[in-house]
Amino acid sequence: MVQRTLRSAAQFRLLRGKVRIVTALLLIFGVVSGVRGGGTGPGVGTRVLTHTSAAKLRVGSHDLGALNAGTVMTVEKVRGAWLWIRTGSRQGWILRSEVVPCSDAIAEFTAAIGRDPRNVDAYIGRGVARHVHGQVQGAIADFGAAITLDPGRDDLYNNRGVVLLEAGEVDRAIADFSEAMRRGPRGSIAPGNRAAALAQKGELDRALADYTAAIELSRDVAGLLADTQWGRERGSLVAVKHLRGRADVWRLKRKHDMALADYTEALLLDSADAPSLLGRGIIFGEKGRFVQAVADLTEVIRIDPDDPRAYKNRGYFRSLQGDHTRAIADFDEAIRLGPEDAQSYLWRGTIRALSVAAGTVTPADPGGNVRQKSGDARGVALADFDAAIRLSPNDPMAYRCRAAALARLGEHKQALADYDAALRLDPSDPGSANARAELLAVDRKL
Repeated sequence: MVQRTLRSAAQFRLLRGKVRIVTALLLIFGVVSGVRGGGTGPGVGTRVLTHTSAAKLRVGSHDLGALNAGTVMTVEKVRGAWLWIRTGSRQGWILRSEVVPCSDAIAEFTAAIGRDPRNVDAYIGRGVARHVHGQVQGAIADFGAAITLDPGRDDLYNNRGVVLLEAGEVDRAIADFSEAMRRGPRGSIAPGNRAAALAQKGELDRALADYTAAIELSRDVAGLLADTQWGRERGSLVAVKHLRGRADVWRLKRKHDMALADYTEALLLDSADAPSLLGRGIIFGEKGRFVQAVADLTEVIRIDPDDPRAYKNRGYFRSLQGDHTRAIADFDEAIRLGPEDAQSYLWRGTIRALSVAAGTVTPADPGGNVRQKSGDARGVALADFDAAIRLSPNDPMAYRCRAAALARLGEHKQALADYDAALRLDPSDPGSANARAELLAVDRKL
């Protein structure tokens, strides 16, 4: 009875959390003129950005194509006038004179604006640099100044829209993306960005339409540029982002088969796309395909071992497989990487309580609060619920799960108090109401 109660207390809410729709940060910048590149040059590990659209990546005698001005990169090697850089999945040699260190970029572009206040491209470059440095309002102002000087460029509206969306100004961002699409209907990347903004606003059907249009547009770009490696990579990179975004929206709409198809197509284009693997792993788990879920989440951890979401979700699905020991280990790691995540404590406590009910022993944390220091397995489980409530005091699920555990321990008075707290936070919760009624019935018989 207790095991069923504990499981039902939490099972209906998987650890996916709120699906986060990420804007495709594919900023397209114009040529930035009037900037003095070169100088002493950046060293290994320095972040730089291109200040000319003539900047090209090269490997040996092969030209890998031009980079957009304003592309942010990391220097990995220095050889005379050449820098080996990496930006996303692309890497190669670039001339030192074609980049400026991010740390110097704001000053460089400000000086260029001082020399020529109508230098549109200097405003663009400074907007990029300010965006890199987290100066959101300054970046918005610079892109706005560039639009005032050259209102016909769709990329400027897209750039400002991206920063506005990051600043939480969703409606203004949607307006900018819409304007970018109007001015550049076939060459703009704005449809994918507007889709992300619409999804944040909850307009999921419109978001799906925009993502579908963006996916088709990215395929057109890949087809037009298929004769170059850069073109193929560019088209695939953009398609992956949009496929993943559309899959996230399908998840929000609970259309799991559609989401699964989009995540899988994205992974056919880029098998190492960790967000798509994470999303697909969660979908597999929600469909009861736990072996595939654990496999995808394990691959996410291989690619990005510092992502607590992968450990948290893998721990959850391992618990559903009955592998409590490894599930606990996953939640330990998730908590180490994200110590403020109440859900990780909630689920670790639930699994520990299930282990207590089954008569098994799960490892305790080396530190913790008073309950944990007691060394009592039951106390350790309750300590996790305590932590979840401390971190998320308005979450009725945390009180409900702790109530189920307290009832198992025979602490009925405290359990009833937690059920009451859960119902105050969510009066429509039938689970808490039913469990509370069952517990009262047990007390009347005693």
